[in-house]
Amino acid sequence: RQSPLMDYRFVSPLGQGGFGFVSRVANRNLPEDAAHIALKLIKVKQHDDEEAAQEEIDRTAREMSHHQRAAASSPYVVDMLTWGQIDDEFFFVVMELCEGGDVAELLREQPGRGLEAELLWKFYEQLTQGVQAIHEADLIHLDLKPANCAYYRSPSRFFLRLTRAPSSRAVLLAIVDGSLEVRIADLGLARLVQAGDGTMTQTHGGGTRG
Repeated sequence: RQSPLMDYRFVSPLGQGGFGFVSRVANRNLPEDAAHIALKLIKVKQHDDEEAAQEEIDRTAREMSHHQRAAASSPYVVDMLTWGQIDDEFFFVVMELCEGGDVAELLREQPGRGLEAELLWKFYEQLTQGVQAIHEADLIHLDLKPANCAYYRSPSRFFLRLTRAPSSRAVLLAIVDGSLEVRIADLGLARLVQAGDGTMTQTHGGGTRG
């Protein structure tokens, strides 16, 4: 049987962690100028015991399914286009690629200044909606941080902001870029909430940048 990965052409590496790696790829079935996407390979934790190994595979599959459910219900969770199991050792996930990078990089580009208040509140609102979708999909992220919040620029939208200059009556007119949007990424450490008893089960033990 032909591998489902044959549909994708490797373009460049994006990141690597203890349980997998992420690459920029192109879909061979789409036009050459189609947007690139991210392909994540996840190594399933190996067990000597056959029953434990199958349980690990089942847990990983459940996490994929719940991530896809969360992404489908919110634009602020990185969209999972498709996923599947390659063999007993690896799963693959195809996701949207947020070209902007991650919020940690965005903060490093502005040392000592932080984010503009408008952008900070915008990200806050988007992230809370994304977290709510993850929780409604019976998942707890457990690794939410700037490096795991990807962002991208939607078609440029700018708006005008009136501000008063410090120690002055002068009113300033500023142009604010409203095109940045944030996405929650990397659910590699997510925990699945067991229905009925409120307990949590760890899906697998390490995340990769996605």
